[in-house]
Amino acid sequence: MHPIRAILVASIALLVVPSLAGAAPVSSSSQSGTVTATISWDAGVDADTELDTITGIALEIRRGDQVVRSGPLTITGCAEPMCRINAFGSAATAPSVLVRNVDPDTEPEVLVLAFSGGAHCCTTLSVHDWTGTAYRHVQRDFGNGYVTLLGRGASTVMRSIDDRFAYRFTSYAGSWLPVRVLALRRGRYVDVSRSFPGLLQRDAAAAWRTAREQCRSTDEYAVTLGAYAGWAANQYRLGLRRSALATLRAQEAAGCLKGDGTAPTTSFIATLDRFLLQPNPA
Repeated sequence: MHPIRAILVASIALLVVPSLAGAAPVSSSSQSGTVTATISWDAGVDADTELDTITGIALEIRRGDQVVRSGPLTITGCAEPMCRINAFGSAATAPSVLVRNVDPDTEPEVLVLAFSGGAHCCTTLSVHDWTGTAYRHVQRDFGNGYVTLLGRGASTVMRSIDDRFAYRFTSYAGSWLPVRVLALRRGRYVDVSRSFPGLLQRDAAAAWRTAREQCRSTDEYAVTLGAYAGWAANQYRLGLRRSALATLRAQEAAGCLKGDGTAPTTSFIATLDRFLLQPNPA
């Protein structure tokens, strides 16, 4: 979400108190070993807008018979009543909280996935990591991206997208957000995308097909810069910078670099190259 828009939305949220109709309690639980987590909230409907709302988001974590965490759950960038708690899976029985080991230790973490509401932003993964005496709360805003867990235990990673590419070279609709894979290590995220060349190659192929389709299109609004940027990002991560630059220059010579008019296409390749060579902290 654009910073100015976020400020406006936050200000409105402070000024407008929704009139909820028929709020009902909802809860979901997950367990692994002796650790049990339960997330709960009140689901209702705004009487004025008729939009679904949730309030009073709370999380309880038990270790055996002992409650070690109980109370409200604040998710950065996901304000009630529009915040949504996503299920981990598409099945009707999929839990809205997940107890699962996702880092190198043997202790299961507690995960909550939330969506801020709106057209396409933002997704936040909330991880509660046991330190031996209490739960450390680690949150990450994945922006416009999804989050999919791959692997098990110490090998678990989070597949998402590189949100830096949204609006970077063209409009959001024309942007290609390349795949990105992160791992959680001691409460910090590490980019491990290069360890998944198959994912990078498949995403690059899809971006290339889109770019070529837009290149051949006779639509005056056809844009290729976003797809070419996403393709190149994957190529660079695969160690193919030199060949990627040669291919982009060939596409430029063929007249296939089409922008939306907001920036000159003549500087696209040099700008993209500088961008892709910058450090991309996880």
